[in-house]
Amino acid sequence: MRNLVRAELNRLRSRRLTLVMAVVALLGVALFQLAVNDALQPPSPADVASAQAAYERDLEAYNSDPGAKQAEQDCLNTGAGAQECQFKPQPDNYLPPQGTLVEMGRTSVDLATFVAGLAAFLMGASFVGAEFGSGSLSNWLTVVPRRGQVLVSKLVALALGSGLLGTACLAVAVAVPALLASGYDLPQTGLRALAGSGGRGVAMVVGLALAGFAIALATRHTAAAIGVLVAYGLVNIGLNILYFLVPGLQKLKSFAPENTLLAFVNGAHTYDSLFPGPTSDSEGQVVSHTISLADGGLYWLVVLAALLTGAWLLFRRRDLA
Repeated sequence: MRNLVRAELNRLRSRRLTLVMAVVALLGVALFQLAVNDALQPPSPADVASAQAAYERDLEAYNSDPGAKQAEQDCLNTGAGAQECQFKPQPDNYLPPQGTLVEMGRTSVDLATFVAGLAAFLMGASFVGAEFGSGSLSNWLTVVPRRGQVLVSKLVALALGSGLLGTACLAVAVAVPALLASGYDLPQTGLRALAGSGGRGVAMVVGLALAGFAIALATRHTAAAIGVLVAYGLVNIGLNILYFLVPGLQKLKSFAPENTLLAFVNGAHTYDSLFPGPTSDSEGQVVSHTISLADGGLYWLVVLAALLTGAWLLFRRRDLA
């Protein structure tokens, strides 16, 4: 088995698409860190001076307006809170917002998981799809006729390769925001949770690689796996239209792959559903729903188990000639 895994690793490494996907994924994650840096860095002296000038200008206009305080009182008389009725300019509102490690780190991890996961999905699909197209898989089985060992060796090699890709991308996604936050003297609160999210992101990248492999194995074509992604994108657009027309269908969002993926990676994921009011003039109601880590993990465990089991049954009985 070790020799089979080594042979499959060499085959995976020698594929041009593997290298292209790895470079594109790493480059995409690395380039996003420029946006992370922009969000974490404190306001520049020029930004502070501009904000101070705008604040002083608006404060002068507020003080010179005789109706400003009356407007605040009228607002309070409606039952609104003091904060809502505070019309006096506040200095903090004029400075550009500065991100936090938790906020930008999570965004970085989410993006890295999606980018590396997509690359791994395509890697997995092409890894076996190309062998069907060239006929090398049937030739390989004449050398190693035990289909079970052949399949397991391919899955192990793909898991190792995609795990390496996911580790590289998620390491950048976690380490760079942490280093930037440290350099800008921002609190390191949430770093351990962020590292945990990165680890689960690596597991998700491996899972998506295996999913792509299973779909291509079942259909014999790399294009079929890509078609599944395109089809889901179109279905998702249609569902968003249906959610607007039939609000009750928004319960399906709990089963959306992207929502369960974010729940698994981040530990939980909350999404909102908008339900219209009783009349066309009334405001709608926003209801929040939370998908737990356990629910997200169970969802993907069942999906992967079903895909791999189905692919194995087809591979075991199918004529590969």
